[in-house]
Amino acid sequence: MCYHVFVAFWKEPLQASREVLIDISQEAMMTGQIEFAMSSAFNSCRMSFFCSQDLVKGEINCTSLAKRMAQLRQVQNSLSLASHHHMLLTLLNAQDITKPFVMLEAADIQTEDDLLLFCTRTEKFGVVHAIHSNRLILAYFLKRYDEAAQMADLYHSRKMMRFLDVFVVLFEGLTSLQLARRKNGDEQKWIRKAEQAISSFKTWGSHSNWNCENKLLLLQAELHSVRGQIDDAEEKYKVSILSARKHRFIHEEGMAFELLGNFYKEHERHEDAKVQLIAARDCYKQWGAAVLANLVKPDYDTQDDV
Repeated sequence: MCYHVFVAFWKEPLQASREVLIDISQEAMMTGQIEFAMSSAFNSCRMSFFCSQDLVKGEINCTSLAKRMAQLRQVQNSLSLASHHHMLLTLLNAQDITKPFVMLEAADIQTEDDLLLFCTRTEKFGVVHAIHSNRLILAYFLKRYDEAAQMADLYHSRKMMRFLDVFVVLFEGLTSLQLARRKNGDEQKWIRKAEQAISSFKTWGSHSNWNCENKLLLLQAELHSVRGQIDDAEEKYKVSILSARKHRFIHEEGMAFELLGNFYKEHERHEDAKVQLIAARDCYKQWGAAVLANLVKPDYDTQDDV
């Protein structure tokens, strides 16, 4: 399992590691390695999210896995899973997002805030680490950029880098570029953070073009946009979209469409913006992220229910 959590990202498509982790979990269960099996299953669930697995299917898998963890008394893994499950339910726009915490059957954990408090108090820092990363990603998606930046600051990477850290850098970089647009006098601070993210992805991309190319291109597009480099920004957005589609990251394709649409709106190219934002909404709907699809509002489009 360690190879596919810590190493394989740099050598193989993320989708391949997800499938291997499922097999590892099943084999470990057959040989009685319960904790190893549950850890592999959890990492497969989390990896599936970043591979753009349909969120409805992902939620079903989370529910099933949470029940198995409860039966097998796998407390540590179940706590991390609860936060991940909560993120999926939020993106699905589910009516009851407390379900993961109810399934823990712990009287003092009814919300994610309760979970964070409990894990901080009991020094379960791996779970705290996971909660901060989930909150960063969710806050960015929901356009709560100040919160996203705060979660990025709270996130502390482990000594050995894992695939999750790559996505934290991506969302921190994109958040920084949103905050740079506010022009509050601290633009250079946020631009430096974005430049650090771009530098990291250039290095990582030399090892895994499949997993990193579209992310690097999107960060570069956003930086060009912030700097007013219109032609360069437009080109990078377009190739980021193509790369995300080629490498089967549908939610990142949606992100790139949305950012290109916003770019066109900023430059008063409203018809072009509408085309891109409709495409973004379609990607989010295909992924299952109803809450994100509802947030995308193409100009001249009066449809509220998606």
